[in-house]
Amino acid sequence: MAKNNEHDDEQNNEQNDELDNEQDNTEQNNGWLKHYSGLKNLGELSAEIARAALNMDGVVQNIKKAAEGLTEVIRPLVSQIYSEDFFDNIRKSFKIFADGVLLSRLETMGAYEWCNIDEWIKLDSTEDEKNSGLRYSDMVILRLEREDNFDSDKLDRFVGRKFTKEIIRTVEDNTAFYLEKNDADKLRQAMVNFRARRYLDSANLLASLIDAQNIKQELFDANNNRYSLDNYDVKDNKPNKPNITQGWKAFYIVFNNNFASYFDGEKLSGKDKKKGLNKFVNNIRGKMPSDENLTTIVALSFCLLRFFETSDFTDYPNYIPSAINRHWLMHGMYDMEDVTRYDCIKLLLMLNQISRLYAKLKNGEL
Repeated sequence: MAKNNEHDDEQNNEQNDELDNEQDNTEQNNGWLKHYSGLKNLGELSAEIARAALNMDGVVQNIKKAAEGLTEVIRPLVSQIYSEDFFDNIRKSFKIFADGVLLSRLETMGAYEWCNIDEWIKLDSTEDEKNSGLRYSDMVILRLEREDNFDSDKLDRFVGRKFTKEIIRTVEDNTAFYLEKNDADKLRQAMVNFRARRYLDSANLLASLIDAQNIKQELFDANNNRYSLDNYDVKDNKPNKPNITQGWKAFYIVFNNNFASYFDGEKLSGKDKKKGLNKFVNNIRGKMPSDENLTTIVALSFCLLRFFETSDFTDYPNYIPSAINRHWLMHGMYDMEDVTRYDCIKLLLMLNQISRLYAKLKNGEL
C-alpha cells in the first residue's frame, strides 16, 4: 500500500497497461516457462503437481498391470514390494507435498491480501502454457521470485491492472447477490465512491461490510444452535452466552462453528492469530479437502489475517502498513491519498468470498 502516484491514476494506468500487455505478449511469445530449468520455483512446482495429480491413479494402475505380467516365480516378490501399503504411502506422501505447494501459494497471495484472483483472472498464454497447469497467481509468484525489486506496490499493479471495469462490475454484482438488501445498498455506494476515485470512502464502507458479515454469521449461528461451546463466555465454569464479537475474533469463531469439521476438527485461534493460523496450516497439510469452497476459506483466512493484523500508530506519520489495514481504517489514520484503487479491489474480493461462503452456509450448501 502506497500513496497514490501515477500508476494509481486511471488515465496513466490505462497507458501503462498497454505497455505491460505488450511486455506480457513478448514474454508469452518467447515462452516464459522456458526461461527456467527444473523445478526452481513455486509456480513450476505447482504446475508439475497439477500434472502429477491427474496421472497418479494411472501410474498406480500401470505398475499393477506390469506386476501381473511377470512370471509366477517373480510375481510374489514384486507383489510384496508393491503392496497396497506401498501405494497408500505414495498417495499420502504425494498429498502432503501437493498440499504444501497449494498452501504456500495461498499464503503468499494472502500476505498481499489478494484473495482467489484466479476465479476472475485467467492466464493469457501460448498453447504450451495453457497445458502447464499454471494459474495467474503462479505467474505473480514467478515475478516475486525472479525480480528482486518486485515489491508490494509492483505486485499490486501487476495484479490490479487485470481487473478491468467489466470484471469489477461482475464481482460487484456477484457480491450484491449474496448480501442482504441493506448491505447490498452499502456495497453499491462503496462502488460509486470507487468509480469517483474516492478510495478512502470506498474502503471504509467495504471494510465495515466485511466486519458485518462475520458478526451477522455469528448471530445466525447462535440463533440456530450452531455455536461451538468453545466460543461461549464462561461463568461459574458453565457456558453463559455466545461471545458475539468482531474483527478476526468474529471470523475465527465462525470458522470454528462451521468449517473445522471439514479439517479433522482443526480450529483457528484468537489469542495469537498468526501463530494459530500457522499451527492450523501445519496440521492440515496432507488433509486438505478437494472441495473448492474449502480452499476458498483457507485463502480467505490468509487475507483476513493480514487485513486484521495488529498495527499500532507509534511511527505515524512516517510509517503506514504496506497492506490495507482494518485497524488504521476504523481509527481514521489514513490520509485521503493513502488508500489506492487496488486496496479497494482487494477488499471487494474479500467481501465477495466471505458473503458467498456465508450465504451457502445459511442455505445448507456447506
